[in-house]
Amino acid sequence: MKEKWKDIEGFEGYYQVSNLGNVLSIRWKNKDKLLKKSLSGGRYESVTLCKNNYKKTKRVHRLVAKAFIPNPENKPEVNHINGIKTDNRVENLEWCTAKENNKHAVDTGLKSNSFKGEKNGVSKLTKKCVLKIRDRYSKGDISQRKLAKQYNVNQRCIWAVVNFESWKHI
Repeated sequence: MKEKWKDIEGFEGYYQVSNLGNVLSIRWKNKDKLLKKSLSGGRYESVTLCKNNYKKTKRVHRLVAKAFIPNPENKPEVNHINGIKTDNRVENLEWCTAKENNKHAVDTGLKSNSFKGEKNGVSKLTKKCVLKIRDRYSKGDISQRKLAKQYNVNQRCIWAVVNFESWKHI
């Protein structure tokens, strides 16, 4: 793919970003210079832009998306499709919502669901208990109140379990 350049919004005439994720300083005559990227937050590539003694650190993937990807739905986040946060090529980026971004991270294994169920840390129930509660309640042989007392939780907790409001992953 041929590298294409566009001005960075708010820094026109000073900096440009490319469709391949490079950032160029153009403020010095005949001395264009690629900016060195650093990892912000240890995860995303960023660059520091300066204009009139004003410095601003920007994440490269957001600069690329703003310059090259239309955002008609005004989605607030940029997702790395292949999950590699340093791959800032335009074809690897897409606008998304926070919910879409989190779902993508879980679906691709970038983010763990390790805080669900027993691994939550504050859960009083286990997977085995939840399955038993649902089974017993579905048979109609015990009330939510009695189940709550038996498992030492409140009735709202039992209601959430049997209605799949909690422990949805089971």
